[in-house]
Amino acid sequence: IVAGDDHATHLFEPTPGELAHRLGEALENGIAPARLAWSHADVESRWLDLLRDLAEPCNGENVAAPMPQPRVSVCVVHYNRPHLLAEALAAVRAQTYDNIEVVLVDDGSPGQEAQAYLDGLEAEFNARGWQIIRQPNSYLGAARNTAARAARGEYLVFLDDDDLAFPSLVETFVRAAIHTDAD
Repeated sequence: IVAGDDHATHLFEPTPGELAHRLGEALENGIAPARLAWSHADVESRWLDLLRDLAEPCNGENVAAPMPQPRVSVCVVHYNRPHLLAEALAAVRAQTYDNIEVVLVDDGSPGQEAQAYLDGLEAEFNARGWQIIRQPNSYLGAARNTAARAARGEYLVFLDDDDLAFPSLVETFVRAAIHTDAD
């Protein structure tokens, strides 16, 4: 957000010594405000373009070309909370975006109830081309990495078993990613 020409004078390594040095220089010599990398008009224009793209078409107005539908992998990490996982998966099933896969990683749930719930999901997951991966308990980061490695989508969305996604979560992420050329 800082203009490139101002990087050398306004940005620095975040260390106590460098901060003290830069504060001393500013107190001794003064410092002009950093310039923005983008103008306010450019930022406003980009936001308006995004909001226009996200707006639903109304009353038969001309509609732009359909949005591409890249596959999105919803990576869900679970540990021994089947009652929460059931709610999280219900929220994923209710998404307004259709081209999704779920990669569910069970991170070594020891409970019989959790194992029974996962067993009960197998038929639905197989029918939808979704994945259930069971691994020894390795904790959150490792479980998320396992899900990411198994994912086949162009985009990844990470959820924990206690997350309830709004129905438009994936659709909104995809629209924003496509509009901004995010990877």
